[in-house]
Amino acid sequence: MESGFYRKFLVIVLIASVLLLGIENINAFTGYASNNMAPSNVTIVKSVAISFSTNLGEGVLFEEVRFLPATNVNASHNYDDPANGTGYFVAVSSDSNTAVDLCLKADGPLTTLGGDTIPLSGETYSAALSTDSVIPDVLNEVSMTTNYSLVTSDIPVGGYGYMRFFLDVPVAQAPGDYQNNLFFKGNVAGILC
Repeated sequence: MESGFYRKFLVIVLIASVLLLGIENINAFTGYASNNMAPSNVTIVKSVAISFSTNLGEGVLFEEVRFLPATNVNASHNYDDPANGTGYFVAVSSDSNTAVDLCLKADGPLTTLGGDTIPLSGETYSAALSTDSVIPDVLNEVSMTTNYSLVTSDIPVGGYGYMRFFLDVPVAQAPGDYQNNLFFKGNVAGILC
């Protein structure tokens, strides 16, 4: 009988041990989930994309000047938009995600191959966010410089910066073909040129 008693006793001890082990680790066997936090973040930078109108892409061309002095000679596409608006503009692409400030500079005065120059003070522009027969207005013209200058500010995405270009030629200007280069830069609105 003793061996049967020991067997029963061992079986009871084994069952009690398993029960106590189960009670002690009850949360470990129930499938409870643990949870933690992991931060996620991204920085979207401001992006600028601009393009020229076809006319501006061809260059700012002035008509032949036959009589001197000449004041406010119009560039060839100043009034060729359907409503007599300007054909010179810079578009802010829908690829941009921010408003744009348009900046402009010249690489130097209009110059001939022989070195004759028309002063930059005589090469001027006027700018606006819209255009018609009087806007941009010659009365608001600004002289070109060799440093970037703000032309039009806060052009919205999908919007346009319109310009007209003018030329004053002094009385004793030497004949010839004059040329310079204009540089345009689109900046995130509010950033200095």
